[in-house]
Amino acid sequence: MEINEVTVVGIIRRTMPTVTHVVYCLDDMTGPPMDVQQWMDLEVQMLKQDDNLNEIIPPGTYIRVVGSLRSFKHHRSMVAFSIRRIGDLNEITSHMLEVIQAHLLSDGSSCGRLKNKAMTSSITNVSHIGEASAFGFTASQSQVFNVIKSSPAAEGISVQNLRTILKSLSSYDIRSSLQFLINEGHIFSTTDENHFKSTYG
Repeated sequence: MEINEVTVVGIIRRTMPTVTHVVYCLDDMTGPPMDVQQWMDLEVQMLKQDDNLNEIIPPGTYIRVVGSLRSFKHHRSMVAFSIRRIGDLNEITSHMLEVIQAHLLSDGSSCGRLKNKAMTSSITNVSHIGEASAFGFTASQSQVFNVIKSSPAAEGISVQNLRTILKSLSSYDIRSSLQFLINEGHIFSTTDENHFKSTYG
């Protein structure tokens, strides 16, 4: 199975800024450090609309990167869609559990084919609890994220369906939660601006 989009959690070892992009040397402790390329939004930079958008993160900082995996002459690198500082170190542990779960579910070995329902549900529960608390979501953000993540549809879930499922939330709460989740790189729009899917599969 070819993997193109990944989430990596690690520590920045080196930062190499240029005019158009920043290259972070990211170490996730599973192998040699990997280069992560983040393109600068030059329009924002020229208008000075948002200082945080083009912020260069210093070495020694733990970050979560969602991006596209690239390979050139046996050298792996990433192009980042979203880079976010990690405030709570529990997020690192939560990410490790997600990686182990993904490996077990995709592995072709007898261990990977194990379909013990209790084991799968306990790993899933730990993963969902870890995500919500590690990301620092509010209650409404957590509800919206969990509904989007659990949608099996290829085009994701529509805002209308979110309103139907989350009757306890106002339209404003749903829209503001969606905006937060998009800005933080947890979800993305698919077929149009009213359908959303989780970046975590």
